[in-house]
Amino acid sequence: MRMLLHIVVQLALLGFLTQTIALYGFYNGKCFDESDKYQILIALDRTDETILADARGPLKEVINHLRIKLYYATFAVVSFADWGQETWYDWPNLRPEDRSRFLEHEDPEGCYKLEKPFTTRHIEYKSVQAQLDRVQLLTHFGTENILSAISWAIVDKKIGWSTDPEMKKLVIVVTNSYDHDGLELVTPGDRKPSKLDGSDTCSNNLIVEIEEAKKLLERNKVILYILLSYNDKMEFWEETKDWYNKNPNFFGVPFKLSKFYTDDNKPVKPEKLAEDIKNRLDELDANEKGTFTCPD
Repeated sequence: MRMLLHIVVQLALLGFLTQTIALYGFYNGKCFDESDKYQILIALDRTDETILADARGPLKEVINHLRIKLYYATFAVVSFADWGQETWYDWPNLRPEDRSRFLEHEDPEGCYKLEKPFTTRHIEYKSVQAQLDRVQLLTHFGTENILSAISWAIVDKKIGWSTDPEMKKLVIVVTNSYDHDGLELVTPGDRKPSKLDGSDTCSNNLIVEIEEAKKLLERNKVILYILLSYNDKMEFWEETKDWYNKNPNFFGVPFKLSKFYTDDNKPVKPEKLAEDIKNRLDELDANEKGTFTCPD
C-alpha cells in the first residue's frame, strides 16, 4: 500500500511539472515567450552525397539546439534537385559522350518533394531528424532549382503552413551551390508557367520566374538562411560563396550565409550554427519583440 501511494504521488508530481512546463515554456532552466513562434522549413538539396551526409549528421544536431533555443518552433522538410538534362543551357552542343555524364537521373518529379509536413508540436522534432535519414540521393550536374523549390514550398498546401499572422517563417536552405540566374528549360515541351498556387509540378510547369519568386518571398515575410555544405572542389566552393556575396538581393528578402565547415575545412560546431541562426532571428526581429519575465 505504501509503495502504491508513493507511485501515485510521483505521478501527480510529474503531471504538475509537465503542466508547468507547458504553461510557462520552461526548459533547461530557461524561459520562453510562447508568442514568439517559428515554423522552420529545411529545404534540402539532395543532389550530392556530401550534402546528405551533413544533413544526417551536423544538421540534425543543429535542429537539436534550435528546438532548445526556439522552444515553440516546429519543423518541416522538403528536398529538391535539378530539373534534368533539359536545364543544361548548352545541351544541344554537347558531345554524346559528355551528355552521358549528365544523365544520372531522369525523375520527372525530382525537382521538388515534400518530405515531412510541419510537426504540430515542438516535441516531435525527432520525426524530422529521422526523415533527414530517408531523403534519397538524386545526383546530377548542378543545383539550379533553389528559388523554385523555395517558392513551391511556400505555396505547398500539404506542408501545413500556419495561418497565424504572428507566426514567423524561417527557411534554412542546405546546399553546396547557387541558383543560376535566368536558367531556362531547353526543351520545355508543353509545360506551363508556374501558377504558384500549390498545384505546380516538376513535369507540368516551368521554372519559377525570378521576379515572381522574389515577390512571393517578400509577401510571405520569409526569413532566409543559406547553409552551405562541404564541396571538395575548392575553386567552385569559393565561386559559390562569391556568388551569394555578390547577389544579396537575388531572393528578394535578406539572407544570411553560413557554412558547415570553415575555409580550412574544419567543422563548425552545430551549437554555434544554431546560435548564429538564433542571433539572426533576434537581429531581424529586434524591433518587434516584447519582454518576457520568467515566473518566480
